[in-house]
Amino acid sequence: MSKLEFLNSHIKNAKINTQKLKNILLCFTEDLTASQTAERVDLSRQTINNYYKIIRTYLIARQNITDSILLQKDSFLQKKSINLNYLKFNKKIIYYIEYNNRIFLLEKENKNLTNIYPYISNELKFSLLKHKRASSAKLLYNTYEKKYFIANFLKDSNSFDIFLNERLKKFRGINKNNYKTHIQESFIRFNNDKTFLFNSLEKFFNL
Repeated sequence: MSKLEFLNSHIKNAKINTQKLKNILLCFTEDLTASQTAERVDLSRQTINNYYKIIRTYLIARQNITDSILLQKDSFLQKKSINLNYLKFNKKIIYYIEYNNRIFLLEKENKNLTNIYPYISNELKFSLLKHKRASSAKLLYNTYEKKYFIANFLKDSNSFDIFLNERLKKFRGINKNNYKTHIQESFIRFNNDKTFLFNSLEKFFNL
């Protein structure tokens, strides 16, 4: 049984009624905190946290599959040039690529990033830190040597940076164990509107 199948079976065995589950999904879609949702649907915060964890696990797994398909389909990481964006958050550097009106989080675990991630972590990172005013770098891909090099550094209006910081303020501190999940969720919310998220969740929970 896959993780998603396990989550789905867990939901089917849940004791709350369909309407309350729908209300939880709506609250999640509106990006309400667990405390706000618990008060609105009249359930304990622990219960809401449990459902929120299931929802986030599903959305992140689904997003990883979608991103993998898009990355493989266009092979855009081997295009002539790539705009790599980065931002500092919670003493960490987050790298991502903008492509076709979407942003892709660059993570070591992503098997589609075997060429670019080592370059970022081993070579590019130190160059980025020297250019404090820049927020992105234009990378060129050498098809003969099969490697990247820096064309120039850019200062862009980083809309995701603003979105991320504004969104996470309401949590009043993030547990370090949940840091990665919050970042991944923020990418999903930035890429998808509320209607799409809610419809996806309804389908997953068979509502």
